[in-house]
Amino acid sequence: MLHSYRVLTVLIILFLSNINLFPQSSNWKDYTNSNQIEAIAAGANYIWVGTSGGLVRLDNSTYSPAFYNKDNSGILSNSVEYGSMAIDKNGNIWIGVTGGLAEYNGSTWTKFDSSNTGLTNLVVDYIYPDNLGNIWIGTYFGGLVKYDGKTWTADNTLFNGTKLSVFYITQDKSGNMWVGTENGLAVNKNGTWTVYNTNNSLLPGNVVTSIDFDSSGSAWISTNFGIAKFNGTNWTAYTTANSGLSGQFIQTLKIDSQNHIWIATANNGIDVFDGTNWTNYTTSNSGLPSNEINVFYFDPTGAKWIGTFNGLVKFDGTNWTKINTANSGIPNGEYGTTLRVGPLFVDNQNNLWAGGTYLIKFDGKNWTQFDPFTQTFLFSPNNVTSVTVDNSGTPWILSTNSVYYLTGNKWNFITSSLAGFSGYINFNTITIDGAGNKWIGTQGGLAKYNDTSWTIYTTQNSQIPTNSVSSLVWYNNSLWMGSNAGLLNYDGNNWKSYTPALGSSYTYNLVIDSSGNKWSYALGGYSNIFFKFDGSTWTEYIAPDSITAMAVYGSNIWIGTGFHGLYKFDGTNWTVYNTSNSGLSNNDVSSIIIDKLGNIWLTTSGDDIQEFNPNGIVTSVSSYSYSVPANYRLFQNYPNPFNPSTIIEYSIPRAEHVTLKIYDVLGREVTTLVDENKAAGTYSVQFNSQQTTNNKQLSSGIYFYRITAGSFIAVKKLMLLK
Repeated sequence: MLHSYRVLTVLIILFLSNINLFPQSSNWKDYTNSNQIEAIAAGANYIWVGTSGGLVRLDNSTYSPAFYNKDNSGILSNSVEYGSMAIDKNGNIWIGVTGGLAEYNGSTWTKFDSSNTGLTNLVVDYIYPDNLGNIWIGTYFGGLVKYDGKTWTADNTLFNGTKLSVFYITQDKSGNMWVGTENGLAVNKNGTWTVYNTNNSLLPGNVVTSIDFDSSGSAWISTNFGIAKFNGTNWTAYTTANSGLSGQFIQTLKIDSQNHIWIATANNGIDVFDGTNWTNYTTSNSGLPSNEINVFYFDPTGAKWIGTFNGLVKFDGTNWTKINTANSGIPNGEYGTTLRVGPLFVDNQNNLWAGGTYLIKFDGKNWTQFDPFTQTFLFSPNNVTSVTVDNSGTPWILSTNSVYYLTGNKWNFITSSLAGFSGYINFNTITIDGAGNKWIGTQGGLAKYNDTSWTIYTTQNSQIPTNSVSSLVWYNNSLWMGSNAGLLNYDGNNWKSYTPALGSSYTYNLVIDSSGNKWSYALGGYSNIFFKFDGSTWTEYIAPDSITAMAVYGSNIWIGTGFHGLYKFDGTNWTVYNTSNSGLSNNDVSSIIIDKLGNIWLTTSGDDIQEFNPNGIVTSVSSYSYSVPANYRLFQNYPNPFNPSTIIEYSIPRAEHVTLKIYDVLGREVTTLVDENKAAGTYSVQFNSQQTTNNKQLSSGIYFYRITAGSFIAVKKLMLLK
């Protein structure tokens, strides 16, 4: 029997080396607010909306949205540049971003980047398809470029070849090209450019942001200091000094079928000029969701579609209708900017919680936003710095020197002074132990709260070696701490400290893997150094970039960096995921958490939340218990002996990729019962001896079942008795 077991072990190693993992869904999902509207283009069946969080396609009749980002489309960035979207005469849509262009014909995406374009700058500011099929591209400090479907041609005659930023491109009824630049208005008639600026015309400003033509053929031009009307001979300027303009910087303008000029001013809403009277629409007297307006689109019915910094609205002359362009509940902030998101936490029910300016909960379908600061009227910079959730589902959060918790619909708070600290003390991190006690790492010591009273541990009243505790993990019935004095442990009676002595004693963002190894990283001049502590030995590793976040899944360490994206480290090899080779929206990763299904959640400086799994995002589990076990365990099957079927149970205390296979006494695989990512929990699976690989009939005798979950491996025997 010993000989057979050795054969089994060797064969298992060979089998594991040939496992192929198949994605269960897309590898990346990007959750954004998508309410900062940068561009609108209308086709036959859809209205396309370019946002700071990707591309949104709206059905013309129902306005139901479909979302496109880097992972599920050909766009090169999730942030569509202002005005950089248009539909050509064939109905294909063109999208410009920082990084190049993308074309979509309804079924196929074509990318144009540094490898296959003649763009003089890959930051695309504007796109204009002409009636001949040419695509004109305005670039940022790269001038004007034409693409005829085969050849890229940079216009070197405009401004004598000086590569200026081009913000707007259009043509008049005669086919003359009009171009708005950072240095004035350029008009091309019969191949010759004429440039108008504040020195040779009545243009009120040299930064030309948009151009449109009224029914008489006169051009209306918006600038950084007002607007101008030009009929080919005479100029008329409109500024805040001589008109009803409510602001001098004009983002864009557009003329409707009644010759009314719709003007978007910087943070002053919309001004409408009918040739005599001025009307101003703002958030206070209309349905505008923001006074920052980016773009207009007027549909065939005359309705105005208005893209703002805080969403898209449709105005039919009477009613204002908000159109959904967001795929999440991440809120927008002042002036439409998305609010800061992070840190992240996953509770025992696999709900995602996100701190930041507000507290957000996502249960996989629904988003819930909490604002504890407004409700408690407590002075705070509105920044949730740490999140945890107790066994009853109550969220506990930290912000500066206070802890907040929710009772029913009411938020309660306890400041550092109310907790017993002397004065104002910053709260850094919070965790909850097995008995429900709340532990808080602060700049003034370690605090414990049992829902009734506080206990504070400092260097003066305990053996804790420092008062600065930056991270906490409750593991194996004791508290592990990251601090500026190394790694600390407290079991309720005894204090222990472990110092790396490998360059920095600052152990930050502590995480613990399935083998009990403690991982942390340094700060300051050692910000790309991280450590592993196995209980006796410290091992130092050098990351490719400064570390900003860390998480562990199985034997893999996931590291967020400040400039180069997300890294996976398996102890030997590095795998990088960045904006160039993955669906990552921004290379500045600020926080990472891994849920109970093994999916990786992260935030970046792009203010979105991304979900990622290199083997495919896992969206559901079966035969799963949310009661999180304390240890790995493979149970004896029952019944045993059996005929023809038996049940095998196993427990895993954290998310792992699990394989469970049946072998005969010679080590030959009989069947695979499990080979997928699993959340922490206890599972049961049925083995039917009549349903095996190749439908082979099994004879009575001894068989083995083997589980692999991270570094955990266990084997048990079972007996088939016919």
